[in-house]
Amino acid sequence: ETPAAWTDRDGVAHRVCERYRYTDEAGQTLYVVARTKDKQFPIWNPKLARWKRGEAHRVLYRYPQVLAAAKGGELVFIVEGEKDVGSLERLGLVATCNPGGAGKWRAEYCSALAGARVAILPDNDEPGRRHAQQVLASLQSAGVQAAIVGIAGLPAKGDVSDAIAAGMSKEDLLALVEEALQVQTPCAAAESLEGRASALPIHSVPELLAMDVPEPQYIIAPPLALARGTVVELDAYPKHGKTRLALDAIWSLLHGSPFLDAPTTKTKVLYLTEEWLITWRKALSEAHLLDEQIAGLHWMSLIDLQGGSFGDWEQICELLRGYCVANQIGLLVVDTLARWAKVGDENDAVAMAAAVLPLRLIAAEGVAVLFLRHDRKGGGALGESGRGSSATTGEADHILHLQRKTGGGKEGGRQRELEGIGRLAGMTGKLIIELGEFGHFELLGARSDVVYERACRHLLTVLPVRREEAWTLKELGSRFEGSESTLKRALDDLCRTGEITGQQRVGHAAQAKSKKAIGYWRPLEQQQEELVCDAG
Repeated sequence: ETPAAWTDRDGVAHRVCERYRYTDEAGQTLYVVARTKDKQFPIWNPKLARWKRGEAHRVLYRYPQVLAAAKGGELVFIVEGEKDVGSLERLGLVATCNPGGAGKWRAEYCSALAGARVAILPDNDEPGRRHAQQVLASLQSAGVQAAIVGIAGLPAKGDVSDAIAAGMSKEDLLALVEEALQVQTPCAAAESLEGRASALPIHSVPELLAMDVPEPQYIIAPPLALARGTVVELDAYPKHGKTRLALDAIWSLLHGSPFLDAPTTKTKVLYLTEEWLITWRKALSEAHLLDEQIAGLHWMSLIDLQGGSFGDWEQICELLRGYCVANQIGLLVVDTLARWAKVGDENDAVAMAAAVLPLRLIAAEGVAVLFLRHDRKGGGALGESGRGSSATTGEADHILHLQRKTGGGKEGGRQRELEGIGRLAGMTGKLIIELGEFGHFELLGARSDVVYERACRHLLTVLPVRREEAWTLKELGSRFEGSESTLKRALDDLCRTGEITGQQRVGHAAQAKSKKAIGYWRPLEQQQEELVCDAG
């Protein structure tokens, strides 16, 4: 059962008038497609108790009956909606449809129809005819005998239910089917070029606006930007912390706690590691994941696959896809992609792009995919630093780059710069993150802000307190690992607040060549009342 009404995003309630159960092979309900009075078709997930399909497995309507008919080589009708399925069932026929109606057919539905003879009954409108051609081409590519059966005399936008209501009998319909199946051969979608072209799933903008396109479902919001259905790339030099960053993100996911101040959604994770058992165990321990109380982390070692009969990378990914669906995995991590895909030459654009493609199929199941990649020796800009061909980066939806933060003394050893850009999240800018004392990464802020704060601390630490010992900007710059513009900004702000003072031709500035040279010092409290900063 579903609630009596569905409430849309604008808060408007729509009364439910029909409910259609989609079940697994055993007849257990996976989700319910509801029909409202104004012909909206929201999906109710009884497991989540929400108006959302979620991770429920996609199946055809009347799935058990379709499987049984296909197994016996019987006739199965494909129509556009659940109402038409009911009309055909009242004639004693087996019928089905895909959830969502026209334009929502998926190639994975074909497997349920293997062995059946299929008759496709299109609605009498352009979306219906295009949908029928798409289904036909998909079934024939899968080797399923199928044909489109046209019904003469249908009104505009009419369907088989209208034909039955107008007096069409079961015998009349079966006669049309037999004629169509004899004419239609399994190897040709249409006899003419125009007919074959009409099978292409080409859409218009109005059709896109009418489609139920979900908003990105982030399991970790930006800056990491891991969303279901997307593929994300993380680049860094070896031993610069990309595995540690990924494991720390996993710790947050498993606990449902924020990561780098961004919200997360608790989910299960599958990690593919290239490490040996001894180093993998150490990595999990350092990330606080070696705990019997932590559930939801699944992993597989590349070492364990050696000598196995699991096939090539594409075949392994197909097995992984099945595992992710069966175990409700929300995040798949591949560390590193080149090693797992067995790409000998990372400069081979075709091979690297092919390595990402199977991950796309896993992502299509509602899984967020993160693959790790080493930086090339010379490094490079965001999106160009990864080792080998840039074709890999082009296949990713979001690209992250991690590197050690230069300077900063002891702090620099625990700090990293994280930068990202992507199709959904856009530019996240350069951020400074730090491995905190409790072993988790913390967001310190934008790189420019962090460097500015460090410049302020540096000035308040190193500047002399005596006017006659005041330092010049050049002297301060030689002792500060950062840009001169950031240092000048810090000097101006500290002068404005009175924490430091700057005057022309004082201290070391008196010996400078420029008559406008300024000397800076940090006066004692009693001096601050007497001095006016003229650094501006």
